[in-house]
Amino acid sequence: MGELVIQDVDDAVIERLQSQAVAQHQSLEQWVREILVGAVRSARPTAKMMAKEELLAEMDRIRAMTPPTPPGVHWPTAEAMIREERDARADHLIAVADRIAAMGPGHIDGDVVASIREERERR
Repeated sequence: MGELVIQDVDDAVIERLQSQAVAQHQSLEQWVREILVGAVRSARPTAKMMAKEELLAEMDRIRAMTPPTPPGVHWPTAEAMIREERDARADHLIAVADRIAAMGPGHIDGDVVASIREERERR
């Protein structure tokens, strides 16, 4: 077995670990060893920790969980979805402005409605 020495550990951390070890009826060394083993077993390796081959294998595993796109189906791009949502909001704003303008003079400036329509047409 290897040996691990950790320096410059905050006193409060050591005291807390010691309290936990006592509560578990273990030595501080045994308690910290169990914490380290548990952390290593439960932790998924990060991209920085993985070798290139491991990272590519993990990407393939994740990709395999995604069902294939059915033939003839084309999903919209993020750009197209954003543009569609923005245009829908602009259309709604124009409809609201039209309703306010229909209330008569003084409720909304006609230039505001015109500028909203111009902006919408530019897109």
